[in-house]
Amino acid sequence: MHALSLLAILLPLAAADTHKWCSCQSWTAGPQAQWGVNQMLSYFVCSQEYKGMAKFDVNTNRCEGLNGYKLDGDTWEGHCKAAGQGYFPITMEGYIDARGSPLHVDVAVGLCR
Repeated sequence: MHALSLLAILLPLAAADTHKWCSCQSWTAGPQAQWGVNQMLSYFVCSQEYKGMAKFDVNTNRCEGLNGYKLDGDTWEGHCKAAGQGYFPITMEGYIDARGSPLHVDVAVGLCR
């Protein structure tokens, strides 16, 4: 019975994939296609999905947890992929700029450390 209790405590810890910071990397087809950190996509995900829990650092292009908050890597990547299907730029004041067409990427992944 004690082994099952210990397993119940340790299993969530082993499954947790949390990080101090994350960013979105993306790739879009075209003549100059390449993988790279997508600043605007990362900023969009950070500002829309992690309000009060994390902040976007424009110098490093990373979403960083506040007050010890850790970002779950799988959840972050899911947000990058979903937002990559169509998102709007965010102003430095944190407002969505929906004046133009939504931005899209062909492939998005999360990068977390």
